[in-house]
Amino acid sequence: PLMSMSAAGGGETTSDLMPSGKSSASGAATATRLIYAAVCVDYFAVGMMRTLLPFYGKQLGGTPVTQGALEALYGAGQVVGSVILGKWSDQQGRKAGLAVSFAGSAIGYALVAVSVSGVAGEYSLPLLLCSRVPVGLAKQTITISRAVIADVTEPAGRSVAMQRLYSAMAAGYIVGPSFGGCLATYSGGGDSGGSGSTGATASSLPAIFACALFLLLLPTVALLLPETVTRILTPGEHPAEVVATKKFSATEAKWGMGVLASHPKLALLIAAQWLPECAFVGFTSTALGTIAHADGWPPGKLGHYNSLWALLALGVSVCLSALPLKTLGDRYRLMLGYVSFASACVWLAARPSADSLWPALPALALAVTVLRSAPAALLSRAAPASSQGEALGALDAANSLGRVIAPLLIGCLFSSAGQRAALGACALLTLVGLGALVHETEEKTEKMKSN
Repeated sequence: PLMSMSAAGGGETTSDLMPSGKSSASGAATATRLIYAAVCVDYFAVGMMRTLLPFYGKQLGGTPVTQGALEALYGAGQVVGSVILGKWSDQQGRKAGLAVSFAGSAIGYALVAVSVSGVAGEYSLPLLLCSRVPVGLAKQTITISRAVIADVTEPAGRSVAMQRLYSAMAAGYIVGPSFGGCLATYSGGGDSGGSGSTGATASSLPAIFACALFLLLLPTVALLLPETVTRILTPGEHPAEVVATKKFSATEAKWGMGVLASHPKLALLIAAQWLPECAFVGFTSTALGTIAHADGWPPGKLGHYNSLWALLALGVSVCLSALPLKTLGDRYRLMLGYVSFASACVWLAARPSADSLWPALPALALAVTVLRSAPAALLSRAAPASSQGEALGALDAANSLGRVIAPLLIGCLFSSAGQRAALGACALLTLVGLGALVHETEEKTEKMKSN
C-alpha cells in the first residue's frame, strides 16, 4: 500500500510513503519481510565471496598482508560510503539507498570475476584489490536495512527486530559459503596454484553468480519495497531534531556528524564497541583464512566451516530473540559476546592449528550473533527518529575504519610474529572494549539512581 502526496511549503514532496492506520501496519509488514529476504540473499552472496576472496588472493600470488589489504580497501570505502549513503537515505529514501548499494556490489563482483578469469588478457591481483573499492563505497545494505527496521518498529521492539534481521543474515550465510566453496572446487577453482592456473579461470563463476544476484535485487526492491521514510527532505535540508540544536557546523552536517554533535551519547556508544569490532573484523577477514590455508584447507572445507558457524549463530539468534529484553538487555548481551569472542581467541592462540577452529565454533557463534545486532539496537533506540540512517551510518563508518586498520594489523602480526601474537592481540582489544562498556554501563546506572 503506497501513497503519493505533496507536502506543504518549500516545494518539499513525498512519494511512495507509508500511509497511516491499517494500511500503514500492512506496509510495515511488507517492508520488514522484503528487507529480511533481501538481506538473506545479500548475505548468501557475501558468504560466497568472503570465503573465496582469500583463495583468489592466494591464486594471484598474494600473502597474508594481501588478504588484509582486501578487507582494508573495502573498509576504506565503507568509512566514506556508510556516512554519505546512510544520511542520503534519510533525505532521499531507503529505496534509493538500497538501489545504489546493490548496483555498487554488482560492479565490484564483476571486477572480481574479470580479475581471476583472465578475460582481460591476464590474471590481475591489482584489479582484485581495486574491486573492493566500489563494493566498500556502495554496499550499505545493512546500514539502510537497519534504518528501515527502525522506521517501522517502536523503540521497545527494536532489539528483537534487529535480532531477526541478523537471523536473516545468518540464514543466507549458512548456504552461501558452502555453495561458493563447492562451486569453486567442482569447477576447478580449488586449485591453489599460481596465477596462471586453470583453476583461477574456473573460480570466477561464484563472482559472476554474486554479481547476477545483486542485479536481480535491484528491480525487486525498486518495485516491491514501500518507502519507509515518512518525509523526503529537499537537498541541503537537515532533520528538525538536529537543526533545532544548532550545535554543528556545515562541514559536520555534510559528513553526517550533525546527529553525533547534537547527541553525544551516540558517540560514546560507538566508541565503546569499536575495539572489539576491530578485533572481530581482523579475525574473520584475515586470521580465519590464514589459519585454514596454513593447514591446507580447500575452499569447500572453509565454506562448510563458515556455513556451520552461521547455522549455529542462527540458533543462538533465535534463542536470544525469545528472551525478553528485560531478562538480558543489549548491554549485557554485548558483554557476553565480548567474553565469548575473547575466550575463542585465547583458545586458538594456545592451540595454533586449524583443527582447533572446530571446538571454538560455539563461542564464535555467540559472539557474531551479539556483535552484529546489539550495537545497532542500542544506537537506534538512542537516536532521533528522523536521523536513523545517519546515526547507523556513523556506527558503520566507525566500524569500517576498523576494517581498514585491523586486517592489515592482524595480517602483519601473522607474517611477523605468528598466530599466537595475532590472536592474542584480538583477545586484548576485545577485553579493553569490554572494560569500556562495563565502565559506561556503571556510569549510566549511577546516573539513573541519582535521578
